[in-house]
Amino acid sequence: MSSLPDQPLLTPLPPRRGPVRRTLHFLRLALESLALVFVIAVATTPWLSSLAWPIDLIANFTAQALFLTAALIAWLVLFRRWKLLAVAAIAGLSQVIILAAPRAAWAGPGDPAITRASAVRILQFNINPHNTRAGDAARFIEECDADLICLVEPPYDISVQVYQRRRFDPTNPHLTRLSPKEYASFQYILSRWPTREYPNGHDEAGEPPFLAIVVDHPLGPFGLILLHPPSPRNRLRWETGNQLIRDAAAVINRMRAEGLEVMFSTDLNGSPSSYRSGLLARLTDLRRCKPLWRAEGTFPSGRAWPASILLDDVWISPGLKVASWDTLSGAGSDHRAVLADIALPAAK
Repeated sequence: MSSLPDQPLLTPLPPRRGPVRRTLHFLRLALESLALVFVIAVATTPWLSSLAWPIDLIANFTAQALFLTAALIAWLVLFRRWKLLAVAAIAGLSQVIILAAPRAAWAGPGDPAITRASAVRILQFNINPHNTRAGDAARFIEECDADLICLVEPPYDISVQVYQRRRFDPTNPHLTRLSPKEYASFQYILSRWPTREYPNGHDEAGEPPFLAIVVDHPLGPFGLILLHPPSPRNRLRWETGNQLIRDAAAVINRMRAEGLEVMFSTDLNGSPSSYRSGLLARLTDLRRCKPLWRAEGTFPSGRAWPASILLDDVWISPGLKVASWDTLSGAGSDHRAVLADIALPAAK
């Protein structure tokens, strides 16, 4: 019997999708594409935040938005959507780059050279002008045992304790005060050591636009600036706050040119991914004290991160190092306070 010629094997065709499956497939593709467009739009806001206040407002939440990007990446990996995944990964990388901006250097753990005498404990505290627990807040300030107390938005009762009754004089007798501005209430710096005001210009009322002083520490003088720019809730407040950052940067750079190390205490009304934060880092050599690895926010005080964002912090110049950094719930305040120990350079 003659053998039959070899026949090519036929590859079976994949089963055709029914109308329901086709609809679901296109619906999923559309939703994935929309999610990707949303992620890309949010990821670009820190890079475009100088253009307008609504863009900058969204940029403040880049750390929280990174969770959405990570969830989308996980979904695309699960369903092997490689092309969309590549774009989502680039968006996520851009967010990580923004959030991983350089931070202040830390002193080595257990460094015997870092003592209470060679470190400065600084408290940054937005007390909340509507705080009804002034007595608790005053006790909280005392319990922090800070060498430098930087207060913004104190209620009337705290201002009375600070300025009229001089409650904190036994430990922090040297007081510098800034009167209320259009977008800010009283601000105070209370120091354990003598201070002198540093010239930083005058506003329309003939007063300095923010507090700038030199602290005469036993190991050597250093500069300290307290700034509370208005929250960027509209264009005017956003621009006013940004200009305050530029003005403060000019003073910081003058201090640095004179050989002073500088501490900058602030409720920036901007997170590490905000335009203000990036602007200050670009214009000066100061860096945030908050550790990169600590996921913490300061506002609102009653919520844990990521339901809160970091508005309050201390910035320092390269000659200083962070020995400790923490946030604390202040009695009655809608902000968590920042308490940091800053290691000073050895006396020259």
